[in-house]
Amino acid sequence: RHRLATVYPNGRLLDDSVPPDERNDVPTLAFIASEFSPWQGLEDLLSAAESSTGDMRIELIGGLSEEQIDRCASSPQVVVHGMLDADGIDRVLRRSWLGLAPLRADAQGLTQTCSLKVRDYLAAGVPVASGQADVLPTDFPYFRLTGADLDAILEAAHEWRDVDRLTVREAARPHIDKVELVRRLHSELEAVFAEPDA
Repeated sequence: RHRLATVYPNGRLLDDSVPPDERNDVPTLAFIASEFSPWQGLEDLLSAAESSTGDMRIELIGGLSEEQIDRCASSPQVVVHGMLDADGIDRVLRRSWLGLAPLRADAQGLTQTCSLKVRDYLAAGVPVASGQADVLPTDFPYFRLTGADLDAILEAAHEWRDVDRLTVREAARPHIDKVELVRRLHSELEAVFAEPDA
């Protein structure tokens, strides 16, 4: 008998509404975390922003230390929201060009992640830049490994600026929609247990 394995990734329920799009001409990056631990890469991002003359806006949602708040206060490109409810997060995502996943996940020895936050961004039609590979297909067009390289992050944001929200979300649907993921898992398990030696 052989051992069986399948991957059942994180997902979320999607509806058929068109994600709102309120982007303006300023590249806006949403960065959401329950707290900005070192492996999130916030300090690296702030260092890059402080030395950048480019036009941008970095919106931080989540718990920050007093030291992080003080540092952000000296950077005009950074907006600190603290903790927001779902409606508040939605308002930020409406104007975001790109969502940031943890930028230094490698600091925890991770080789691959499957963050719900990445799925939240994509469900809102917001492409993602990250510091770590995801279980998304390697050729998925709206997820990019950039680390905390701000130039690479902004390059991706500009590249995706003209892609509408619905295109991003529908491209992601097969990989993040809970209904699709459960249906796929069910089919895989049915196929396995239909085999005589399963």
